[in-house]
Amino acid sequence: MEMSLRIIGGSARGRRLASPPGKNVRPTGDRVREAVFNILGQRFEGWSFIDVCAGSGAVSLEAISRGAERVVALESNKERCRHIQNEAERLDFSDRLDICHGDARGALSNLREEGGASFDVAFVDPPWVEEGLRQQILDLLFQSPPLCALAVCEFSVGKVEPDVPEGARKIRRADYGNTSLVFLEVAP
Repeated sequence: MEMSLRIIGGSARGRRLASPPGKNVRPTGDRVREAVFNILGQRFEGWSFIDVCAGSGAVSLEAISRGAERVVALESNKERCRHIQNEAERLDFSDRLDICHGDARGALSNLREEGGASFDVAFVDPPWVEEGLRQQILDLLFQSPPLCALAVCEFSVGKVEPDVPEGARKIRRADYGNTSLVFLEVAP
């Protein structure tokens, strides 16, 4: 299915994005991305951002367009990693984007072991058919010391909301059509 994607805000506002390769890609739609960034705030100058299970890369590219200084896109599919890289080059965003190919759990564990990898925001959107993966990723992000200050988790409205990991607290839930978002932050 060909999906029309575009950058919603920031320096590349209105720029179209190419459809990602593969049949089983469910990019975060324009309306949901707009809601996420409106809730988080319009400008991300100096922020670091990690997009877990990046898929199309639309969320990563949106974060850069809005001023994020450092963005890491984690994706297990090599073809999609190349797609994200191509889109970043086309938008002249390559200097602020690191693409990490591999399993999200392994990549997050490696970031933790390397130390010093901490992000202002994590966006978590694993394949909806892999519900267990969503919880594992959230648990890894908030394990002490946490890898992010705030996480946004996307999932299907009809599915069970993820458990709040130890070390985190839920601050908001929002539903948009068949998509739900849960916002979690490091517990004080």
